[in-house]
Amino acid sequence: AAAALVAGMVWTKQSIGVTEYDQYLTLVSWVILVGAGVLMVSNIRYYSFKEINLKGRASFKLLLIATLIIIVTTLWPSAILFVFFLAYAVSGLIMTMVEVRKKRQMKKRAKNA
Repeated sequence: AAAALVAGMVWTKQSIGVTEYDQYLTLVSWVILVGAGVLMVSNIRYYSFKEINLKGRASFKLLLIATLIIIVTTLWPSAILFVFFLAYAVSGLIMTMVEVRKKRQMKKRAKNA
């Protein structure tokens, strides 16, 4: 996911036509690059999508949402894929923080009981 995040960032910058030096954009790019590198060697767990069952019947609502996602992705592929992989990278951090908070609460409850 980190490699896709970095590739999506480069593709998005190229597709929107960033040609000159922009200090803010360079700083944001550097933070994303270093953050992706740190996440690659961390113990943060991510959702693996193994539980999704695509063999059963799909509802009309699900097919409509999937079609809309594909259409929007074909309109702005670089930006949509970059945002998707950025959200996936952030989701691992959020899931880890939620797990840590739950463990702390359980320890606190066990201590108070």
